[in-house]
Amino acid sequence: MWEKQNVADEPGFLDALFLFISSNGWPKGHIRALLSAYLRFFDPLRHSFIQVANFLKFLALAKATVFGEKWLKIDSRYHIFDASTGPTAIARHVLTSEDALVAFEDCGIDGVVSNSSIAQYAFAAAMTMASDGLRQPAISTDAIHQTKVLFEWNSDGSGMRFPNLATQFANSVLSPLYDRTVPDGFAQSIVTFFKERLGDPRSRRERWSGVSEEALNVMLRLLIRSTLEDFFSVISATAERRHWDARRRFWLAYQEQGEIAEAWVAFGPSATNRARGFDSEYGTLMNATQPTHSAVFMRIRNVIICEWSHNGRCRFYPKRSSMWFPTLYQKNYDFRDLHSNCMDPTFYRPHMEGWERRFASVVYQLTGVYHPIYGRGSSE
Repeated sequence: MWEKQNVADEPGFLDALFLFISSNGWPKGHIRALLSAYLRFFDPLRHSFIQVANFLKFLALAKATVFGEKWLKIDSRYHIFDASTGPTAIARHVLTSEDALVAFEDCGIDGVVSNSSIAQYAFAAAMTMASDGLRQPAISTDAIHQTKVLFEWNSDGSGMRFPNLATQFANSVLSPLYDRTVPDGFAQSIVTFFKERLGDPRSRRERWSGVSEEALNVMLRLLIRSTLEDFFSVISATAERRHWDARRRFWLAYQEQGEIAEAWVAFGPSATNRARGFDSEYGTLMNATQPTHSAVFMRIRNVIICEWSHNGRCRFYPKRSSMWFPTLYQKNYDFRDLHSNCMDPTFYRPHMEGWERRFASVVYQLTGVYHPIYGRGSSE
């Protein structure tokens, strides 16, 4: 009817079809086929769908024995045969349900109908509702629940059930979280969903084409914690614990305060083998003095900080026209470039006793950002 030749839009076609059905004993096969087509190709903007919706509603009310009482109940609760309000009613029920799979069955969009056009319209309506919830002054447990329901609804193996809505969905979830503190568990759910289905935007940027800059920045921010933890987990096995316990506490304090805007890792050859199980494809550090050496890059305002896995000096690269500046998210980094392009003692600091206060001082002088523990630090 609508799939190829769009005969349903031809003048008089639907009138003739309805007359045929009513004049031939209301044949169940024809009614099921009409219902299936309505669900699969649902389009509330086309007049032919409104005509079919009205006819199906009549059948649900007057011919329940033929049509089945199931659809009468579904329509009375979720207005599935009201082309203008049905998707919204379905969306509202699914979002407030404790079990999304049961909710799909309640609304008649389970099984083969789960990928149908009416299911997609309902998902789009739910997407708008959940996004509005995330924009409220505080991120409520209801908003988190609704977003997780959307993740379940839009999951189809390792892909998305509605791939043509991928960009819109990313924007609807991520953009409301700009400049917001996102609870760790919720942040991890967001990162897991989008990394599995769109890929890591730092190494698969082309798959995020069309996603707004605002939404993309939120995703990059949410990736910071997992990036740092990935680095720490590898380094704990390749570097002395005494080198990194204090550094981990120091840099995570900036992250927990929301001051680290981006983070990336370059693993040395030995560390790369340990990092193969991660779902992010990090960079590789070449020509290091030892194969176990690795580096983590963190951006605070306009400064890239390069911290090392072992006892190498920390380097600070302010973004100035006169200075070399490392680019984040590269596949390869040359150890020699990172060293030779930052030899100014102001930006080249060892981890000697009291280093935390001195590092905090450098960060403050370059960015104006206070450390949560050491404040503006001290140069002494």
